[in-house]
Amino acid sequence: MNFKFSRVLLGIGLAGSLMAFDTPEKNEFPQNDKLIVSLLTRMIKFMHYDPQKINDDFSKKLFWSYIEKLDVEKKYFLQQDINYLKKYELQLDDEINNEQSLSFLKASDSLLDLRIAQVSKFYPTIFDKPFTFSENETMQLDYSKLNYAANVAELEKYWTKSAKYSTLMKVTENINSDAEPSAELEAEARAKVKKRYDKLFNNLSNTSNKMTRFEVYANAIAATMDPHSAYMSPMGQRGWNERLTGSYYGIGVVLREQDDYVKIENIITGGPAWKQGDLKAGDLILKVGEAGKEMVDVSGYSINEIRKYTRGAKGTAVTLMVKQLDNSIKTVTVVRDEMKQDNIFARSFVVNGNHKIGFIVLPEFYLNPKDPQGPGSSAYDMAKEIQKLKEEKVEGIIIDLRSNGGGSMSDVINIAGLFIPQGPIVQVRSRDGIAKNLVDNNPEVAYDGPLAIMVNEQSASASEILAGCMQDYKRAVIIGSPNTFGKGTVQRVFDLKGALPPQNTQENSSDLGAAKLTIQKFYRVNGSSTQQRGVTPDIILKDQYFDSAEKNQPCVMNWDEIPSTTYSTWSNPVNLELLKEKSKRRVEANPAFSIIERNIDMLKKRNKDKTIPLNLKSYLAMKKASGAEMDKLNKLKDLNLSLNIVNPKTDLSAMQNNTVWSDTNKGMLKVYKGDYYLSETINVLYDMIDAQNQKH
Repeated sequence: MNFKFSRVLLGIGLAGSLMAFDTPEKNEFPQNDKLIVSLLTRMIKFMHYDPQKINDDFSKKLFWSYIEKLDVEKKYFLQQDINYLKKYELQLDDEINNEQSLSFLKASDSLLDLRIAQVSKFYPTIFDKPFTFSENETMQLDYSKLNYAANVAELEKYWTKSAKYSTLMKVTENINSDAEPSAELEAEARAKVKKRYDKLFNNLSNTSNKMTRFEVYANAIAATMDPHSAYMSPMGQRGWNERLTGSYYGIGVVLREQDDYVKIENIITGGPAWKQGDLKAGDLILKVGEAGKEMVDVSGYSINEIRKYTRGAKGTAVTLMVKQLDNSIKTVTVVRDEMKQDNIFARSFVVNGNHKIGFIVLPEFYLNPKDPQGPGSSAYDMAKEIQKLKEEKVEGIIIDLRSNGGGSMSDVINIAGLFIPQGPIVQVRSRDGIAKNLVDNNPEVAYDGPLAIMVNEQSASASEILAGCMQDYKRAVIIGSPNTFGKGTVQRVFDLKGALPPQNTQENSSDLGAAKLTIQKFYRVNGSSTQQRGVTPDIILKDQYFDSAEKNQPCVMNWDEIPSTTYSTWSNPVNLELLKEKSKRRVEANPAFSIIERNIDMLKKRNKDKTIPLNLKSYLAMKKASGAEMDKLNKLKDLNLSLNIVNPKTDLSAMQNNTVWSDTNKGMLKVYKGDYYLSETINVLYDMIDAQNQKH
């Protein structure tokens, strides 16, 4: 697609007066802010699957979306600020369409800076006097029910109440009595909360915080089209690539926050920092910067903010100034190299019981861009795990897709192909309305035995493609939440700079980031979209995920359907009705699921009312009631479920020389041994195996 762009004048000066507001002089948005917005909106127009018109309706949605994201808890803006900014409510489309100066963005930024400056002056005084917890006050944590403060005095009262609530939580960590806490205990708790506030305002003053606001605004423009379209800053784009590939270029350190600093908790064996040798576990990071450039003081920075500096392109160097355990200050330069995020890769286990069951955990559908069919892709790794389990002579396999948010489309097609002969896996329709089949062309089946797939409401996108395909082919039994997430759209990342004409590219050397845009919708082979509705499992087991699905998000795209494609169902389908009936009887008789259901009801009730008492007696009574409910849930432990789950023999030998893998593995085994959802899925698989054996 060829884009034509008019030459734009780049500037970051504040357009117009803010009348009576005494605003700071500096606005620190990216130099290319207007150009980025122009490129982003033009890309949306020409590439998005179903772009909305950028008109007054769009302007209103964008205005409120950005305001809400800028001040989620309504702790900075006053009502008069909102009233003033509302003059822009129907003007944002004009600013965008006419490539005008981003006046609203700069006006809202200046107002926010003003309010942050005001709050930063009064918040320390809130902690000068002890809090008392005898008054019948409450704190509302459902921010949609709050009004903006009428004036600064009212704002200070709100901050005082918030600080009091935080202090109350700290105090009650260490007491059970509803008597007023000792002066020493209250003072200690108050000091800890103040320290947290100090860190917050230190972060708010960082230049990176200002840059983030522009990213939030640009992202809100894209998200007004649908929840999965977004603007990505250069660092955000890097993070996306890291999640998709399961690898990143960094220095190989494990970080942990300690007071106002981030500490190096561990050095990853074999990584760049380990090879360089000068950084040690326990070092406090004082400054970070690109090698040869001015370093940034990172006191008060979060781990995620520091990662933005430690990660980068392969072969580039980063310099860290650290305070070591002997209090010496050292400056160390480390060259970045590829690191693997082991926690996203497929892993398999063996469950021993009435039958030997294979269990594969797949947290994401990740891609190896260098070798899509080779090691480091989820399809390759799944095939490898299946082979391990076949060598263990398992009689059935469970695939765990719970909380798997999706990933590589090519990998889900290849993974589905491991369980069926060649055929269509999913239908994809572009903005031109033409649908095409994405097909597995490999006639070989890696595994043809009993198969179950576990899902929950956080299973999305590629997870829904795999679960839906296996359900339509009658190849597997799907087990889990009443519905999966309901994301039936496909995104692609476009580099913004790539949309510039060649002459403009030469003139502008800055990295402008990228647009992640929804470009297609996918449909099951039966023609139904998973958008909003998700996949309904064959056997439903309620869990704690609720009201978090796609259908509850703003600007969500609609469900629809297209004609079914031609496909052949599995030659030996299971008797679903029999499996459902047996599972229903087991679940009804299992006290664990009664406890789980009561906990779900409690969570739903708590989610409706987020009013918290600031009276000590009332707060402790609420805490005690919640604790009693949680105690009921903890009785799951008293039921002493302990599945006999072990590693495949080939993994045990490989783990001997990999302490990180070994430690992760121990944690996973502990969780899965007490997993009642897994236990019931195993029982369903036993029923499938028994039914199959009876046929023979």
